[in-house]
Amino acid sequence: MRSPEAATVEAAAIPVRKAENSGAIVLTGAAATKAAAIAAAGNADALHIAAPFRVNSASPLFSRILLSAPPLPAPVDGQAAPEPATTARETQLDAREVFNLTSSARVVMLSDPSTLSMRDASRGITPIHWAWRAAGAQTLIMKRWGGREDLANQVVAGFYQHLHDGLTPVQALEAARSAVRKTEAGRAPAVWAGWIVINGR
Repeated sequence: MRSPEAATVEAAAIPVRKAENSGAIVLTGAAATKAAAIAAAGNADALHIAAPFRVNSASPLFSRILLSAPPLPAPVDGQAAPEPATTARETQLDAREVFNLTSSARVVMLSDPSTLSMRDASRGITPIHWAWRAAGAQTLIMKRWGGREDLANQVVAGFYQHLHDGLTPVQALEAARSAVRKTEAGRAPAVWAGWIVINGR
């Protein structure tokens, strides 16, 4: 599993519009709870998920995004702090739950490099795209493998910059990959070819 620090660095590489009405929401660390993520998805033009995610080929709709636990209630005066009573349901967003989301995002990017690391995981791609498509997203982007995080972050940053500039998600990813591919460090296909794009219905 990738380190939380790597995901934080990746999130920081994404260019966010600074306008007051940009609507950009960044959820990291303890703030990245399931409830907050679901709420943010409702108004997002693009949804970037760097949290741990694995495609479960045996039961694709039980493929899970792992999120932070909700905050504990404040202790009552004179009493000890309450014990954590977090359940898996509060920290995991299953693909089957995505069907019930209402999302305005035209693209969802799942950037965990271990997304497809489980055996026969590629079998689960279609049901997961189906879930996000039902929620409203037209394009799903997933990562097939890992590699150098710094170069992967360049692809991510370039993708969102091109998306802001008006390119479609497919065009934006191609432009971002092409830019990294032209660099000396990014020539190898292992650096730029690991992104899978599922588009349309």
